[in-house]
Amino acid sequence: MILNERVKRVFQPEGYESCVNKLKVKYESQFDQLHNSQQNEELNHLVDSIKQLRSEIQNIQANRMNAESEKNRAEEKLRILEKGIGDKNEQDITIKINQLRADILDLEQQLQDIELEYQQNLYHISKLNLEELKQSDAKNYEKITQQQYENNKNLLLQKKIQKEQEKTQLLGELDYIQIHKNNKVQEEQTQAQIVVEQKSQEISELKTQYFTKTQELSEKNRQYQELLDKFNAASSQAKEIQKNLNDEMELCYNISDQAKKTYQLYQQNKDKYEILNQQIQKDHQSVDHYKQLLNELSKQLEYYIQNQKTIEVNQSIKIDSAIKTDI
Repeated sequence: MILNERVKRVFQPEGYESCVNKLKVKYESQFDQLHNSQQNEELNHLVDSIKQLRSEIQNIQANRMNAESEKNRAEEKLRILEKGIGDKNEQDITIKINQLRADILDLEQQLQDIELEYQQNLYHISKLNLEELKQSDAKNYEKITQQQYENNKNLLLQKKIQKEQEKTQLLGELDYIQIHKNNKVQEEQTQAQIVVEQKSQEISELKTQYFTKTQELSEKNRQYQELLDKFNAASSQAKEIQKNLNDEMELCYNISDQAKKTYQLYQQNKDKYEILNQQIQKDHQSVDHYKQLLNELSKQLEYYIQNQKTIEVNQSIKIDSAIKTDI
């Protein structure tokens, strides 16, 4: 039964589960080392801060554009009150103003659409960073996306500014007609000058706020990128660990599969192995028997050699004695 026990001990069909469990213990600790809940919280906090800052910056830009629009309208009113508008029809001006307002609303909707698309692209890029693309590829893709967004945004803003300027001029002309109807030229000039000064001060303050917030946003983006780089590095390490785990699990499977086949082969030829095992035991017994015989023969030979030496010595003594007697 020696061979039977030896085969069972070496080729265990249930060895795969044991092998995999050992690997889980080994690699779980490596995965745990990569997991950093504090960094996750920091990243989430930064994302929220960046969203908040972008929202504040958008509000500042919107307020600044409104202030500039009101300032431009007041300046246009002053210009028209000084120079006049010639022979223009109030109804035609109103129609043009309404058309410009519709165009401006359409441009604002387009700006919102490209802003939404840009935010969706950024979200998609962050997923690619962590899961699919190499870091350099993702950064390059983000740069291209941002450049396209900036180009489209600037083009739409230029169109909107142009429409706003046209609308401001027409509104000024409309105001001029109304002012002259009511004979309030001097009063309107004073009010317009006050608006220009107030809005200039407001625009200056908004510019300062915009600069401060964009600086803060730049710093948050830098921190975000640093954390993202750490996540990318951890992701690469995790992929390498997962690859090693998969390779070793495959090795476990191959060894287990071979063990099963070997054990099945043993079971199929069990009788032959038993006969072989018995023959081996008999051979061991025969060898032991022959060793014993050899030891006995060796002892007899040694005894014979010792006796032979004794006989030769005795004969030599007898010869020497006979020689002395003859003399």
